[in-house]
Amino acid sequence: MKTYKELRDDQYSSRLQEEGVEYLGVYVNNFWENPYTFLKLRLAIELSVILIYFLQRTPVTPNMVTIIFALSGICGGILIASQNKYAITCGLVIFFLKIVLDAVDGGLARETGKSSLTGKVMDPHASYIGFLAFLVGFGFYVASYNNFFFYLIPLVPFFLAIRLKGYSEAHM
Repeated sequence: MKTYKELRDDQYSSRLQEEGVEYLGVYVNNFWENPYTFLKLRLAIELSVILIYFLQRTPVTPNMVTIIFALSGICGGILIASQNKYAITCGLVIFFLKIVLDAVDGGLARETGKSSLTGKVMDPHASYIGFLAFLVGFGFYVASYNNFFFYLIPLVPFFLAIRLKGYSEAHM
């Protein structure tokens, strides 16, 4: 088992090497150009190290964390779709902090030596499920203010499922 400092050094080196200086056109190592991305990435790394430190001593597998990651996206979508402002706020916080679970599953897999093909397949799909849940939840939120959108909401999961099928085929 690694110490907290070793885990932290590993996470920083793997995430920043994985992300590189430029990630999707955004420079993650320059606070002045992109303060939001800079701070969110560091928050995700710090919180993920804490979780990995404790989870490496438990029977929790990286695939379990990935499933929780997908379920948290679904829960966040449900909360955003609600009419309660506190539930909506909780849903937005869930979506903001989901990146931590995404970092934990990969880091835990590397640290425990439990990398698997199943995990490599599940990880991008769990992210996509969270994305779909956000869109559907936000669609219901918008529809609550305009009844016309209620007729369009059933079409969103249908078209996104078709896109998910293409996404799955491209990543297999």
